[in-house]
Amino acid sequence: LGYEDDKGYFITHDIYEEWALEKIISKEFFQKDNNQSFFNKIGQSLPIRRGFRNWISEQLLLKSNDVKSFIEEVIGDDNVDQSWKNEILISILLSDYSDYFFNNFKDLLLKNNQELLKKVTFWLRIACKEVDEDFFKQLGLKNVDLSTLKYVLTKPKGNGWKSVINFVFFNLKEIGIENIHFILPVINDWNSKFKEGETTKFSSLIALKYYQWIVEKKFYFSRDDDVKDLLFQTILYGSSEIKDEMKNVFEEILKNKWKNHRDPYYDLSKTILTKLEGIFIAKVLPEYTLQLADLFWTYTPPKKDRWYSDYRMRVEQYFQIKDDHLDYFPASSYQTPIYWLLQ
Repeated sequence: LGYEDDKGYFITHDIYEEWALEKIISKEFFQKDNNQSFFNKIGQSLPIRRGFRNWISEQLLLKSNDVKSFIEEVIGDDNVDQSWKNEILISILLSDYSDYFFNNFKDLLLKNNQELLKKVTFWLRIACKEVDEDFFKQLGLKNVDLSTLKYVLTKPKGNGWKSVINFVFFNLKEIGIENIHFILPVINDWNSKFKEGETTKFSSLIALKYYQWIVEKKFYFSRDDDVKDLLFQTILYGSSEIKDEMKNVFEEILKNKWKNHRDPYYDLSKTILTKLEGIFIAKVLPEYTLQLADLFWTYTPPKKDRWYSDYRMRVEQYFQIKDDHLDYFPASSYQTPIYWLLQ
């Protein structure tokens, strides 16, 4: 049924087409000689492919063993056209069957430099999203006409997001840092919309581990690459779920007085003290935020030697404030976590 304010409820014509297509697909499936003949008979028109996706999702919902076996055969069959595999992957990611799929296809997902996992994450970000109605509600907007908007905000949809993130978390060593570029957008998309829960915790721990690998192994990313920014966002968005791990990081920074450009965690500390995302840490670990600010902002005179001069060029040092402003520009009370801590 459809609904419009001026017309009320009415029957939409496409539903008849969808019923008919799913009936045809179901009939051909149970009469098939083999999987290839089944795909040949139903054809590859766009309505059929859409009907096939709906039919697969429904069968997974009904926990059909025949369809589960069919999916396992098709995913591993090199002779089946990739477009059908894509339709199946999308249906899996939108269903509760996704956990079963990732548990039983681990070797295939990690095979050939995670080729299948890369395809899964691609379709996850393309086909498994929905309009973020909550955003409009927070703005006090109702019945928004999406066709009039220049940009439409979306959020993750389907159980596949949780399944993928869980799979990556428990197989992170095998996936490795070399494949950060297809994992990072997934965990960032999730944490930007969901700030609590087990999946958020796993996303944050994945991001933190990746950053620690970058620090330890000195991985280099080009300036055009926003890898670090996305990592920091993901870590800080989910900071309420990884408080203990963040405490350990802060303890290490404070113990070793790491506040110089080449020191470990410098970029993370700078983000917490200068970017809006730092608010999330200020909320859950206010004491450590203040200690971090004290470390970075308090002026520390250099060690005296025969070349030492206590000449002070900037007025900040007379107030024991370091003259390195950490790029606080333009001047604003929102440039540091202090305003939020005062609140």
